[in-house]
Amino acid sequence: MLIRCCGIGVGIWMLLIPLLSLASSDSVLPELKAPVFSQLSTKNGLSQDTINVMQVDSQGFLWLGTDTGLNRYDGYQVDVIEPSGIALDGKTINDLFQDRHGDLWIATFSAGVFKLDLTSGEVSLIDARESRVIPDWQQSVNGIAEDEHGDIWLGLDEQVLRYDQQSKTVKSVFSLAEDKIEKGDFIRALAWSGDLLFIGTSEGLYAYSKSQDKTTDLGVLFAEFENEDQRNVKSFYADEQRNQLMIGTVNGLYSLSFTQIQQYIDHGRPLEPLSVLVESRNIWRIRSIDNTHFYLPTDYGVFTYDAQEGKTSHLLLPTDSRLNLSTDVVYDVAFDGKQNLWLGTISDGALHWVQTSQIFHNIFNLRGGRFEKIISDNNVWSLLQVDSSGFWVGTDNGLNFYANETGEITQYLVANSALAQYSAASINQVLAADPGYLWLLTGDGVRRFDIASGTLKAITVTNEQPINIQKGYISDGISAENGDLFFIYEQGVYHYNTETQAVIPLTKLNAQPTTKLIRRLLPPLPSAPNNIVMSVLGGLYQWDPEQSKLTLIHQLDKEYSANISADGWVLDDNNILWISYSGYGLVGLDGDTFEQRYLFDKTNLLPSNNIYSLQLDSAGDIWISSHHGLLKFDPETKTLQRYGYNHGLVNEEFNQGANLRLVDGRLVFGSPKGLVFFDPAQLPNKQQSSLTPKITDISISSAPYFSALNDLTGNTVHLSHNDLGLDIRFSTMEFDSLNSTRYQYRLSGTRDISYPLTSEPHVYFPKLEPGWYEFSVSAVGMSGGKVSPEAIIFIEVDYAPWSSPLAYFCYAVVCSLLLYSLWYRRRLQEVRLRGAHREALQSKARLSLALQASNSDVWEWDEDSDRIRASRIQRELGYKEQQESVPRTEHLALIHKRDREVYLARWRAFILSQDKLLDVTYRMRSVNGDWLWYRDVGNITGGSADERTQKAVGTYTNVTETITEQEDLRLFGEAYKHTRDWVLVCNRHRIPLAANQAFCNTFGIDEQNDLASQLRHVYRGKETELLHFWSKLTGLEAGKDWRGEDQIILHNHEIRDVLVYIKAVASINDVNEIDSFLIILSDISEHKKAQQALMKLANFDALTELPNRTLLLDRVNHAIDQAKRSGQTLGLFFIDLDKFKQVNDSLGHRAGDTLLQEISARLLNLLRKEDTIARLGGDEFVVLIENVPGVESLTHLASQIIDIIDTPVQLDNNVVSVSSSIGIALYPEDAQSAEGLLQNADIAMYHAKENGRGIFQFFTAKMNLVAQQRLALESDLKQAHNQQKFENYYQPIVDISQNKVIGFELLMRWFTNIGSVSPGRFIPVAEELGLIVSMTLQAMERALPMFKHWQDVGFNGYLSINLSARHFESLQSINDVIAFLNKNQLSVDTVRFEITESALMKDYQKAIVYMKRLQQAGFSIALDDFGTGYSSLKYLKEFPLSIIKVDKSFVDDIGKNKNKNNEALIETILRMAESLDMYCIAEGIETVEQVRFFERHACHFLQGYYFSMPVSLVETYALIDKRW
Repeated sequence: MLIRCCGIGVGIWMLLIPLLSLASSDSVLPELKAPVFSQLSTKNGLSQDTINVMQVDSQGFLWLGTDTGLNRYDGYQVDVIEPSGIALDGKTINDLFQDRHGDLWIATFSAGVFKLDLTSGEVSLIDARESRVIPDWQQSVNGIAEDEHGDIWLGLDEQVLRYDQQSKTVKSVFSLAEDKIEKGDFIRALAWSGDLLFIGTSEGLYAYSKSQDKTTDLGVLFAEFENEDQRNVKSFYADEQRNQLMIGTVNGLYSLSFTQIQQYIDHGRPLEPLSVLVESRNIWRIRSIDNTHFYLPTDYGVFTYDAQEGKTSHLLLPTDSRLNLSTDVVYDVAFDGKQNLWLGTISDGALHWVQTSQIFHNIFNLRGGRFEKIISDNNVWSLLQVDSSGFWVGTDNGLNFYANETGEITQYLVANSALAQYSAASINQVLAADPGYLWLLTGDGVRRFDIASGTLKAITVTNEQPINIQKGYISDGISAENGDLFFIYEQGVYHYNTETQAVIPLTKLNAQPTTKLIRRLLPPLPSAPNNIVMSVLGGLYQWDPEQSKLTLIHQLDKEYSANISADGWVLDDNNILWISYSGYGLVGLDGDTFEQRYLFDKTNLLPSNNIYSLQLDSAGDIWISSHHGLLKFDPETKTLQRYGYNHGLVNEEFNQGANLRLVDGRLVFGSPKGLVFFDPAQLPNKQQSSLTPKITDISISSAPYFSALNDLTGNTVHLSHNDLGLDIRFSTMEFDSLNSTRYQYRLSGTRDISYPLTSEPHVYFPKLEPGWYEFSVSAVGMSGGKVSPEAIIFIEVDYAPWSSPLAYFCYAVVCSLLLYSLWYRRRLQEVRLRGAHREALQSKARLSLALQASNSDVWEWDEDSDRIRASRIQRELGYKEQQESVPRTEHLALIHKRDREVYLARWRAFILSQDKLLDVTYRMRSVNGDWLWYRDVGNITGGSADERTQKAVGTYTNVTETITEQEDLRLFGEAYKHTRDWVLVCNRHRIPLAANQAFCNTFGIDEQNDLASQLRHVYRGKETELLHFWSKLTGLEAGKDWRGEDQIILHNHEIRDVLVYIKAVASINDVNEIDSFLIILSDISEHKKAQQALMKLANFDALTELPNRTLLLDRVNHAIDQAKRSGQTLGLFFIDLDKFKQVNDSLGHRAGDTLLQEISARLLNLLRKEDTIARLGGDEFVVLIENVPGVESLTHLASQIIDIIDTPVQLDNNVVSVSSSIGIALYPEDAQSAEGLLQNADIAMYHAKENGRGIFQFFTAKMNLVAQQRLALESDLKQAHNQQKFENYYQPIVDISQNKVIGFELLMRWFTNIGSVSPGRFIPVAEELGLIVSMTLQAMERALPMFKHWQDVGFNGYLSINLSARHFESLQSINDVIAFLNKNQLSVDTVRFEITESALMKDYQKAIVYMKRLQQAGFSIALDDFGTGYSSLKYLKEFPLSIIKVDKSFVDDIGKNKNKNNEALIETILRMAESLDMYCIAEGIETVEQVRFFERHACHFLQGYYFSMPVSLVETYALIDKRW
């Protein structure tokens, strides 16, 4: 017992570790200075605040093992788990584990191990056993592991048990030696890797081999450790990806390869020392969500280990948070569904840390700044950025400047008075004034602040002031671009003119009644930049000062007009003007008509109507400050994301108007607790729908109700008629956003009730009427704003016995019997009376039924009236308005004209008694125009022919169907004879009876002879083997049919593809008996051939017969599926041929096709049969390598491919050589899909091209980032080109001999909302996209009219324009330039062109043609950047050049002693140009030494920053007039 107490003492000793670690911990501070947590403790229902272990189960519930029991948390409520029959309450939970079946295993201290079935809520004790050494001591269960077969392994204090899931039996597989147990050694951790179970103890490590049933002591690993704590193993992680076992001890984290361990076990080879990953720390557990980044709960907070980089970091200390926590000991960590962290602490419960909290940076004074003031005052009212160095912050007491580079804050104008907010130190607004100054709207008037000196400057007012702007309260203001100030004073608007220094009231505006309600001045709308936008009570207006006109932008309803005004507006990319109204909501207007399109408030989207500032980020999303945190509104999807305390904000309430977007894209918001700034691009940019809520618990007030411990969705709740108080709980398990999640639920069934949105995570029904109900709930989360799918349960409420449907049925039966007895008596009387009448009608009814069964009826004719009576006129022919008796003339009119003469002839013979019986068949027209066939049969029943009193009676029969069938049979017979399909009829014994001519011709059969014997002769009795469809005859039922395809062999051994149709014709007498078989064979051989040809065209390249993109993607997807199952690696090569275009252009497309076929053949010969080679089109090939043994093999293969492609190819009389660039992407490292692999390999290939061609490059994540940035740049560039966003800038070329400007080089600049884009970035992209020619022409179109104006004011210089290789592709651009010159009445000598050496190299022949055409048109051409490329004298000889521009790289070294060689080179270039009758222009002149050098060497034409940087058009006039 004494020994065991020592073991318990280890736990007590662990409580002292935080105190000891303070002296020995690393000096490196945690990465998170002030982590933000939400806390779950006994205040929230936890049974105890010591969290030993945590487990997030497969459905998102958080399970917490404490020192006094098991708890479950659904995001709203903590449930203490107390299963019936098992007392877990008060038990110390050591470990939790969810197996592959979903059951939760619970390891306890001295109480055994339990298995909790989450689907039923039942718990069972698996094992509990006493110590083998210590009397009356129950072993604790300290570790749980699951092997590959699903069996559970349990680590008890003294032994390891195996629980067989199939047999439900427990077996001991390992026990500690008794002497070790007596010393206090015990088992602490288990982990599986392949065949080995690793067992960690307080004195070392063991490995149990399952296949060998042998345990090996690995204590030798710790032999060199002097510290006992280093041998105390308490956690494992089997890192299969890196072939290593991570070992957590009381004093450090170590690792060792599985290979070494296996070799030591199998062969006794010595083990290498353990690799140290983390020193000194007490590693409680090792957790990871991606097998690369590991989280380590320790005695000193949480550490992380990046296995990829081999880097350890100290992530956080819990006590650094704003919570009042007692210690930094963390026992466990767990991950929620969004990979946020739960921390289990020793005495502070569970802490939830959201990863986005790292993105928000808060600046505020702790404890109100009593000890340190980082910012002059916490209450921030205004923000302004003048330049990129930082931004200004106006507070209740003082002005602050935040420097972006250093993060330092400089304070100005801070008052010592406690009432600073009512003085000039209270900065309500900071506005930009004229350059170098700020306007400050304070609690005591307007101030002018000098940025350079950091002091206030006097405000001069030249006119007689109607008001004193330096005294009194200025409620709001706005500054113009020139620094003028517009402000509100006592319900009027005033203007301070910085040029005249006068204060001017806007009299006409102030005379408007609306101005009396003014609250704020807002920035002007883009459509009217000179107008003043006013926020007034109840709406938004704009004032046009030129027309003195006030225009309504938006008006609220009268009920809101008394105290609500607009706080801000933004215009989104869809031209929707969004306006925020604090207390009302967010309004969206049409940007042109101002018609209201949208209204969002707390009833449909917002968490509260108290919203303030609007700010548009670079992605087009709108950020809204509010009293419920920061809201991110997506104007495209109309959804919202909310960020609050859990996400890292120190405050959820923000101030009106305190918002700013910095030039680098970051956003800043001010609040009563300082300011927060962040980069929106770092936050998740994909809005997700809320998770489907889960039904977490069901309870009944009137009776115990035991439900499962998992998601109850889909369950049925059974209630008795007297059950009361049904409570249903639900949750989305989105722990970071539950406080802003709302639920919509409804009850349908006996009662249909829909409930409004609510934040309550449960619903209570006091009493439900008997019946069947369906309860459904969906979630609307601020993380996405979209309604989730529904979670549904069913509720069945029993009826009371006396009011059930059965009871009411019995009541109804008794009443019915009473009524029936009364009715029956009267019925007997009526039966007797009707009996006689019924007998009289029976004979007539029998006759009528007989006629109807034969489709017949009776007709009558009376000669006296000459009328025919028959029901067919109405019933069958459809003449509803006619009577049954019609004149015989009308009857004749309905008979078909071809049948009428026959009918009349038979009728006359019948009437004149020539025929005793009338029997005639004819057609009659129905009301819809159809012709029906009738057969009339009759005879004379009385009267005299002489007296014309005869009567005739007979029957008529509708024989339309019979005649139609006869006609169909005739047509079918013709079709049977002449159809091209092969038709065969067999009897029910499958013996052929008949065949059509097509069948006989095809099978070589004589239709006049016995078909059966001939077919047996053709197939030699093997019909079933050779005609596969023949076997289908035996399985068909009567009336059924079968369709399918088959291949048959004809008598001439020809194979045909056929479409087979078999019909089992039922017998007329017995529908269940087969009478015969009808077999129709359709020859589809040609169709099959065409289909195969189409399949080949669809899946193979027509030129090389290699798979195309479609087939390639199919094979890659198939390979990925196999790789997932086998764990293998795939390699995808993207091959692009270099210099292929030159072969096509010079030798023709036929030669290019031959080259592609040769390359394809070489690749096929090189690669394995199981590898796939595909051609995507053009000169691009893709190779798929499966079962890659290692990266080295891919490297070797890539080198081979480059070599075989590089080998010259003989094309007719020419030998050509091409090279290749290869990009390689791997599965699963680089992508998880076929499209992703192909895209990433393509990206890697382009990087290979950029790095010199003829090489291969593996894909990296950085390449993908570069590609995405490149795509974004291309998209922005195309949009800028379409909208002509580029601006012309001009750099002067100076003739120092005349000291004046003789020309300008035309340059393009691109300015965006976040700054300018370097020409070095966008010009190459424009060339690749083919936009550069159009952009150059647009630039000339902007420049030439202004150049004409220069000439008009006396400038006689020229304009120099840069050309790229793309210009050489078409001579049309020269014609366009000449047309522009003619349009502006300019001669060709006013324009010169500059071409770089690299542009000439891209297409030598086209460059010569293009430049000679320029020369013929009269243009001068300069060779730009001479000396930086190939510097070939060939260019100077063959190209029509007039000017050489000496590159800046030569000029920079002038005057530097170590680079005298450069000066000699420049002198050589100058002399060479002079000898070739050219002259030089020197670029990049920046110093006077450089000017003097070129002056000495008679080079008078210079260009560079020494004279001027490139300037806008407005600044060129000063340069033209300047004398240098």
